[in-house]
Amino acid sequence: MTRSWIRDYFESLVPRPGKFAAQDVVARSTLDPRRVRAVAHVQKLAELSGQNSRVVSFDQLEDLHLLRKDCEKGARLWIVEATFDQVEDAYPGIARDLGGDVVGIHPPNLLRWMVANHSEATEVLDGIDTVRIPQDIVVALEDKKVYTRRASALSRLLKNPQTLVYLVVFVYSSLRALPVVFVKEFYGSVILLWSIDVTTAIPYTWGVLAMVLAAKRWVRVAGALTTVITFMAPYIYFWMHGSSYPWYVTVIVAFLISTGVGIEIAKYVQEKSLEKKYSSAIVGSAPQSSPKSHA
Repeated sequence: MTRSWIRDYFESLVPRPGKFAAQDVVARSTLDPRRVRAVAHVQKLAELSGQNSRVVSFDQLEDLHLLRKDCEKGARLWIVEATFDQVEDAYPGIARDLGGDVVGIHPPNLLRWMVANHSEATEVLDGIDTVRIPQDIVVALEDKKVYTRRASALSRLLKNPQTLVYLVVFVYSSLRALPVVFVKEFYGSVILLWSIDVTTAIPYTWGVLAMVLAAKRWVRVAGALTTVITFMAPYIYFWMHGSSYPWYVTVIVAFLISTGVGIEIAKYVQEKSLEKKYSSAIVGSAPQSSPKSHA
């Protein structure tokens, strides 16, 4: 259990989206990246990996054991080798045409449908771990007298891989502000500098995503402005509340700025590369005998 928890955290921090995008079924299909993101309920294709995504056959959709396993692990996307009409007729309202010869399903939506319509669901789902299960599904299961392993809010927080992401941001901001204590030329408040650094992290993240992925131009412009303002805010405060900084302080600040910009450029390039992989079919790929399972 501990190893699985660590692996989930590692996958959250260092996902391998290219590996999932390179799977044969994905590679030989022409998919709409926006539809893929919408179905998976993610903001970036880079969030999808073999840890939370899977290629399945039409017949596997009725495999309640597989569905339970994936939903307990927080699965985001199932790509189904079937036509939209085929899936829609069997499971109304949960599938979306991804633009190729495959269909996309958000596993929790299928689980919700199964709980409401499948007679065997209550037996197979008995004792399900609800840490990553939407609350409305948990309530529906309990209404049917299905035993669930209820998770407290704290447990959900601790077992959510994204928790470590925010913890890293918090620690990074703290460590970045700490050295300022030793810069005697800075006469501002270190606590205020740290607070600016931490509180701008969330709007900064929104700005980056909006700047790259928003459909409307004005939202992209607003995202770009938000990104620049929130990124530069700590540095502006630092320079406005200090004078005659040594040359090495300037070098360090320049390094931090260039590193931050470089990381975001790398993320942008990665997302555009993934969009190209999803939307460009590779002609001549041979079908796989069976979809790969989660690690």
